[in-house]
Amino acid sequence: MLIASITSASIPAKNLSHIFRDDLSKIDSEMALITALEQAVLKSKVTQSQLLREGDPMAQYALEGGDISGSLFGGTAPQEGALLGIPGFLWGFCCSVVGVFLVYIAIDDPIVKKKEGRQAIFGCAAGTLLWVALYAYLVLWASFY
Repeated sequence: MLIASITSASIPAKNLSHIFRDDLSKIDSEMALITALEQAVLKSKVTQSQLLREGDPMAQYALEGGDISGSLFGGTAPQEGALLGIPGFLWGFCCSVVGVFLVYIAIDDPIVKKKEGRQAIFGCAAGTLLWVALYAYLVLWASFY
């Protein structure tokens, strides 16, 4: 099995050179949409959550576009609406079901509550899987020694 994986990994891929080519026109068009959204937010002094509630198409596009602040682990900058500025994933990961409960109870904005609650559930699942794996490892280790 190991030999098969090593030989398959060492075989060069012939048709993979196109993966690293960027389509600059597509990047420019998407950056133009993000810039237009940013200008609209700055001009009207509203948040993205408010624009989403109003059904703004640019805000919907930015939300669906793979924005880093909407990732599983939360953004790198403090998030608006996050409980104490801590991403929902960490609440679920560190506090388990209690963290998920706190996120759902403490956040009022329904859009932020849905996003942070989903992150908290994923965090709770990841933390639970980590503890189960650690427990299984310790039980197996103790049974052999």
